Amino acid sequence: MPDPLLDKLDAEADENGVSCSEYIRNTLASRGDTEELRRENDRFRNEKRALVQQREEHTALIEYVEDERRIQERREQRQQRNILWRAWWLAGTPAE
Repeated sequence: MPDPLLDKLDAEADENGVSCSEYIRNTLASRGDTEELRRENDRFRNEKRALVQQREEHTALIEYVEDERRIQERREQRQQRNILWRAWWLAGTPAE
């Protein structure tokens, strides 16, 4: 190891009250923890993306169903008016 780096590690180890070897081990171990946290963070981000996509799909499905319901209601109203018109046409008076 280069002398300036070794001097820096010794100084940091002294600040933390541990030996240089223990300080290096702790530093390397914390990097492993950091990598584990990164993986967990990536997993959470992927889950979030999946949930957002699922929510968007559900919203689109709800909008589709509501549109279809309105279309069906209009068809039923049109059929009812058609039946009333035919009854009036056949009977000669408006049907009630």
